[in-house]
Amino acid sequence: MSPPGGYETHKLTAAALSVVGVGFYVAYIYLYGVRFLDIDFVDAPSFWAGAQIALVHGASPYGESFAMLAPDLVGEYAHPFIYPPPSLLILAPLALFDLHDAEVLMLIVNHVSLLAIVAGLLMILMPPHWFRRPHYQFLAFGVFAFLLLSQPTRITLGHGQVNLIVMAALVMTWSAMKAQRYFLLGATALAIAIYLKLYFALFALLLLQRSLRPMLIYFVAIIIASSLLSILFFPVEFWEDWTRMVLLPSQDGGSYAGQFRIDSPINFSIAGIIYSAAKLVDHAGDEMRGLGRVTLAANFSLFVITMYCFRQHFFSIGSEYIDTLVCSLLCLVFLIAPISWVHYLFFVCVAIAALFVNEALLGRKWRRLILLGAGIVLFQQLPFSLASSADLDSLFRRLIQTAAAFVTWMICMTISPESVHRSGAVARGK
Repeated sequence: MSPPGGYETHKLTAAALSVVGVGFYVAYIYLYGVRFLDIDFVDAPSFWAGAQIALVHGASPYGESFAMLAPDLVGEYAHPFIYPPPSLLILAPLALFDLHDAEVLMLIVNHVSLLAIVAGLLMILMPPHWFRRPHYQFLAFGVFAFLLLSQPTRITLGHGQVNLIVMAALVMTWSAMKAQRYFLLGATALAIAIYLKLYFALFALLLLQRSLRPMLIYFVAIIIASSLLSILFFPVEFWEDWTRMVLLPSQDGGSYAGQFRIDSPINFSIAGIIYSAAKLVDHAGDEMRGLGRVTLAANFSLFVITMYCFRQHFFSIGSEYIDTLVCSLLCLVFLIAPISWVHYLFFVCVAIAALFVNEALLGRKWRRLILLGAGIVLFQQLPFSLASSADLDSLFRRLIQTAAAFVTWMICMTISPESVHRSGAVARGK
């Protein structure tokens, strides 16, 4: 039982942080909510147009059909719709609104998702009765402020992207896996996350753990059922178009989904860095095609290393180790995806926050210092130029932030199950 002085201290600290937190969040809602109501979102029109074209016009939301119909609906260019047909079941409510109202709805859902992510992470990671200890209160407030203010979060809100919705769904799955309960809810959330960001299909590997096999069964059943529903509600040609135009990218060595260039100056993935670097030294044609093998080897190596380090998980490792597994996959997906835009760094920010909390509970400093540095790198891009050439400056900026994601992934590789078990004992107050 805490002494009276300590009890009063934690009450005063909680009250002060609550007042600061409420004031901070009110300002945040104004800056990144109210003021965003009149901006032109970059990505939200794509989701809305895809739902409108499929559900209202009955046409395919992929390829030429989208290119012909979307400009008239949106009034300007809209990014191609690249999500599998079952995602239309999730995005269907957008078709009930006009574009502006749909964008407002997505902004509201994104803000709710952001709060759900922070609350979910604290429930997953923090020890019982953490709110009674001032240093844990400051730690929780730091996670709250970091995730809300980091540049990838602000860009996600400003673009009308779905990353926050995806991460909220992954946090639900994460919580269910760690508690080894609510398997149906966790499986449903994972299916939603995958349909909105296909790369996170890697998370299904976590369900191979023996104690999580029931969730795996639910997950497979949900994927099958939702795919059948999409065939029932939409023409089978939707699947054919998506497979041909999105799933199987162009083989010219430089494009993805027929639209997005892997060597784009805003692609932060390992493939994007390699292709951009090669482009700067005037590699082209057949030589650029050879880069595909280089990036495949690099990405496959990261995947194999991750699976090797976490091989024990698939048998009988404890539930606390799931935190490290999830964080490693959040970083891995960002690194090995063909295309990783700057707002994808939000997933790495979540990994950094979660790892930092676990390391703080364990009382180790060196990993916390590295994670703090990685968090600072991702929090905001450098405000000054790194090179006289715009292309070289872009490459350096991406390289720095991608390196922060790589370092975070490497930290996951160095965390042993034994140390995580000790952290779990601390979290349980033992």
